[in-house]
Amino acid sequence: SHAAGRNVLPPPRPPVAPHQENVEIIVCVHNALADVQRCLASTLRHTAQPYGLILVDDGSDPPTRDFLADFAQQQPHATLLRRDEATGYTFAANRGILHSAAPFVLLLNSDTIVSPGWLDRIVACAGSDPTIGLVGPLSNTASYQSIPALAAGGDWAENPLPSGWDIDGWATALAESSARLYPDMPLLNGFCLLIRREVIDAIGLFDEAAFDAGYGEENDFCLRASSAGWRLALADDAYVFHAQSRSYSHSRRRELSERAGQILTDRYGRAPIAAAEEGMRDGPVLLGIRARAAVLAERSALVEAGRQRFAGKRLLFLLPVDAPGGGANVVLAEAEAMEAMGVDVHLFNLAKNRQLFAAAYPGNRLPVHFGSPDDARLLGKGFDGVVATWHESVEWLPVSGPTFGYYVQDFEAHFFDDGSDEQRRATESYSARPGLRCFTKTEWNRQEVLVHTGVDCAVVGPSLDIDRFRPIRTISTTKTPFDRLRTSQRHKEENPRLSAQSASSAFYSPSSPVRITAMIRPSSPRRGPQLTMETLRRLSQHYGERVAITLFGVSPSDPGFADLPQDFDWQLAGMLETDRVAALLGATDIFVDFSTYQAMGLTALEAMACGGAVIVPQKGGAGSFARHGENALVVDTSSAEACWRALRSLVDDEHLRARLRANAIRDACAFFPERAALNILAVLFGDGRDRGVL
Repeated sequence: SHAAGRNVLPPPRPPVAPHQENVEIIVCVHNALADVQRCLASTLRHTAQPYGLILVDDGSDPPTRDFLADFAQQQPHATLLRRDEATGYTFAANRGILHSAAPFVLLLNSDTIVSPGWLDRIVACAGSDPTIGLVGPLSNTASYQSIPALAAGGDWAENPLPSGWDIDGWATALAESSARLYPDMPLLNGFCLLIRREVIDAIGLFDEAAFDAGYGEENDFCLRASSAGWRLALADDAYVFHAQSRSYSHSRRRELSERAGQILTDRYGRAPIAAAEEGMRDGPVLLGIRARAAVLAERSALVEAGRQRFAGKRLLFLLPVDAPGGGANVVLAEAEAMEAMGVDVHLFNLAKNRQLFAAAYPGNRLPVHFGSPDDARLLGKGFDGVVATWHESVEWLPVSGPTFGYYVQDFEAHFFDDGSDEQRRATESYSARPGLRCFTKTEWNRQEVLVHTGVDCAVVGPSLDIDRFRPIRTISTTKTPFDRLRTSQRHKEENPRLSAQSASSAFYSPSSPVRITAMIRPSSPRRGPQLTMETLRRLSQHYGERVAITLFGVSPSDPGFADLPQDFDWQLAGMLETDRVAALLGATDIFVDFSTYQAMGLTALEAMACGGAVIVPQKGGAGSFARHGENALVVDTSSAEACWRALRSLVDDEHLRARLRANAIRDACAFFPERAALNILAVLFGDGRDRGVL
């Protein structure tokens, strides 16, 4: 059978609810009074019961000592443990852990500031799977949990808050935009670390002998927990601000970090630790989280700009579609962005498409009207603007009244035979109404319309739904760096020692097949179905089981599909609604588009956002987002050999594939829907000088 398995996105997680199990929050303190005060004030303000506070005063000077004593006396849930002589973080943390009997302990640095719902979100991550033993949040500076940047100037990035944002607002925005993927992590930063009691019972405390001064003790603890079979996870909807080691100077921090790194290398071997660091630095899910955080403030600013200029406008899109497709996907994503800007957006579709549209877009939240073209003309009179999205729908625009727009997502005259009535109607549609405001996604499409019709369109820019299309796989398709550790003898009193050679061989095992995905549209010769199937057949014959090929976008009963080459190993996913396309692309290593041209190339852009290495046609508008050799391969699809060489290079060169994928994740996120949505509103309702160049 050539039927592919169902690719589905992870089911939506239940809403985060107040946690039910008791959590003991352990705050180890050594001076830095102002930081301690901010930390504890935010903890009281933003932490829901049940919880307790264990304050471990590790030899603080009198001002901090006295503040902690007063604080513990005034707060019924606080316990103070003090030693007059400083012993170091590792000893202090262990004292706090030993004092607790709660189902969870949470180590919280005293130079942190927590945010609304932080603890509920972290505990919810742990509660999503009983094998998750350790959980950490996102932060501004927490090594590989930092967002949006990891490094700056040879050190970890500090990631100051975006201009105009405070910690609470930023954390709330991150939580609302999070997909709550809870990705696995081989290591977690100790600045804010939730630990199940069962983990402590299984592996013991932090290693005081090796990490007496702090730094590295949490990495060692993570490796021991992983060895005992526990998962480590990132609560990617929780954010805790970190001021970064005020108890140590930067030089002392670097010295301790280097010392700890050498101990860990001696203990576990450099190869698995390097592999873990590489996975956390370059893993698709983490890259996706950082890339989306990097554009979050700009998206919010554009929504606010749209609200100030266009809130209260009513807009109707004429969208006569009966199946999922790129054009409709774009309209829906941008329409939802307009809704966030305070615009009342409605859709119109033909009555005959009602059931098919509902099946294609089950998650649609926008109001949809169904009827005849005459119904569309009548309905449109009640809106400030009406936008056609297909050349025939231009004829459905009201005779007069609202602003008229035409969303040109291709040059549709190319779809029809030369000299045909269909081609004439498509060509004339761009100037069918006086004052019709036409706009395209790409400069290439603008030029096509201008050259062939004389009509000049605005360019609103490429876009995709980056909240739906995102990496969903964890760090690697190969074994994780410490799978070998998990099969070793469980750590009790002594740390396991694993040679670099055995750890390296465990991680660098043969990877799973390279997964190649292609969309096949036999009804559209310009999409290159023959060339695509011939090239994939050649690939299958050359690589055999080293590749796994999945096709979608066509029904197995399509007579045009039967005429294409099929004598190779492939799977067919069929016609997919949007979420299943996102799931398929999220499980893809390479996406190929061998079309003759693409007006934009939405599916390739969606594949990039999901972490795929893509091949796109040189002709057309894909160059608006694809840069050859940087985030994609751009090929001359009139040459079968050029297509073959490009695809073979991606299969053969894992480093090229990884580099393109990492850059693609970052670059695709710049094409979020809010910018294009605001551009469209400016074209429709601006003063006539707006050309969509925000």
